[in-house]
Amino acid sequence: METLLTVLQVIACIVLVTSVLLQPSKGGAAFSASPQGVFGSSGGTNFLFKVTMAMAAFLMVSSIILSRDKIQEAKRSFIDTGIPAPGTPTPLVPPPGTSPGGAAPVAPAPNAAAPAAPNGGAPVGSP
Repeated sequence: METLLTVLQVIACIVLVTSVLLQPSKGGAAFSASPQGVFGSSGGTNFLFKVTMAMAAFLMVSSIILSRDKIQEAKRSFIDTGIPAPGTPTPLVPPPGTSPGGAAPVAPAPNAAAPAAPNGGAPVGSP
């Protein structure tokens, strides 16, 4: 639904810009071609004005709907995902069975043998 509404918004933006640019200018020769030949003597102005108003209204309503959905999603995301909300204090003591770094602690084995010496146990520097 969100993707469809976003695609419709992009199309509405393109139609809105086009309809604004096709309207006859009031002050001069910004665009010399007149849409009056296609739509009649005054029909083009009314038609383009109605298209412009409809696209502007659609963009406003769809923007409000999308922003309302995003606000609703942001309000429930902390609860649903288990992520603490901003400003929530974090516990100072980690839960039982975990280490402060997040990984399990590694303790040396009590009867661990010393690592083997390089060169098969021969002293360093002997031939």
